[in-house]
Amino acid sequence: MKTLYMTDLDGTLLDGNALISDYTRRVLCELYEKGIPVAAATARTEATVLKMFAGIPLGAPLILMNGVITYDPTLESYLSVEEIPAVGAVCLAEVIESLNLGGFLYLIGDHGLETYWSKDREPHEEDFIREREERYGKKFTRVPSVAELLRAPGGKRIVYFSVSGDEKLLGAAKDMLEGASGIRCEFYRDIYVPEHWYLEICASGASKKRALMRIREQLGFEHVVGFGDNLNDLPLFEACDYRIAVANARDEVKAAADEVIGSNREDGVAKYLEKLI
Repeated sequence: MKTLYMTDLDGTLLDGNALISDYTRRVLCELYEKGIPVAAATARTEATVLKMFAGIPLGAPLILMNGVITYDPTLESYLSVEEIPAVGAVCLAEVIESLNLGGFLYLIGDHGLETYWSKDREPHEEDFIREREERYGKKFTRVPSVAELLRAPGGKRIVYFSVSGDEKLLGAAKDMLEGASGIRCEFYRDIYVPEHWYLEICASGASKKRALMRIREQLGFEHVVGFGDNLNDLPLFEACDYRIAVANARDEVKAAADEVIGSNREDGVAKYLEKLI
């Protein structure tokens, strides 16, 4: 049976420092040599994921930004992109302005994915930018107004908006955006800064579930095993035949899983996969 192993990254495959441990790296390389395909489904972008997996060959496309993009690391190209329509972008702009939100806006231009921000950064956003600049060489561009960029993207494709912060404030933003035409919200706790939550906005047709179903069909996988820890992994589980939660997973994820394994800090996913070798 042709089986794909699809894992979330933060809180699942990555360790407590948001890195792939040496042990996990070795296991993933051995799996590839044995012809056992492993890939990742994450909220992160290709800029960080490709650096993380440098030297680790993957057996299937990556699912990025919670299903907005599927990316083939072998061809170094996008296989699919879910774009936020203009009507949804305008609604998002109005909520950003009314609640004075910070956050990051992602557009695709001629040279790939671009990241913009406009509001003065909060301390946790400073850490977010510093980590991605220093570890992964990612570029962030400040603009006068993210909201105006949403209304007039200048020929670029609007694909994603992400903001972290107070649960109450972001919950209010989520409520305002629920039902808006052409967009979908992901709302979940930040695993690295527990007092903060993430609100992420994408096209209504984008999800880890839909992206995984597309990969299954295109590459002919008969069976998919999925690994996750947070609420944004529940759509991934819906497209899997067997669902595995790590020990540190949210209760809702454990309840949806067929099995619970060791935590991300114990290389739980790699230890499970090593048995396949």
